[in-house]
Amino acid sequence: MSHVIRFQASLTCTNCGSLNDARSIHLYTPGLGQEPTDTYAKLGDVLELEILDFEDAYFTLRRPAEDDEAVITLEVWGCRVCHRVQIAQLRFERVDATHWRFAQASVVPLSSAILDEAHFISRNLEERGANPADDVDRVRAILDRAGARS
Repeated sequence: MSHVIRFQASLTCTNCGSLNDARSIHLYTPGLGQEPTDTYAKLGDVLELEILDFEDAYFTLRRPAEDDEAVITLEVWGCRVCHRVQIAQLRFERVDATHWRFAQASVVPLSSAILDEAHFISRNLEERGANPADDVDRVRAILDRAGARS
């Protein structure tokens, strides 16, 4: 069975400026977690996850250190109004070794600074086109490395 975490957080589109409310947003990560059915996570929810779950669901940019108090992922999402595909930065705060709190979601470009800060990036990265402030060469290199591992 498929396990998907559907993140419920309001995001504002950088293309058209529309607020996509938490209930209607199309922001999810397939393969994250071990639940046999979809999980709906609101900001503040504690999820049963281990670092290996993040590694299974995302491409690894850099592995979190043992003492890191947060994991930062980059996930693809699409605006409900203009349908522009963008990136959301998701922040998870450590509760213990097997639990992480969904703490924050924000729209970001794939700039060098954002890529340097993140631990993991969506396996659906190829679904989006470049946005202003993206480090296009670095994103292309990530996709090339991921393709080489497939």
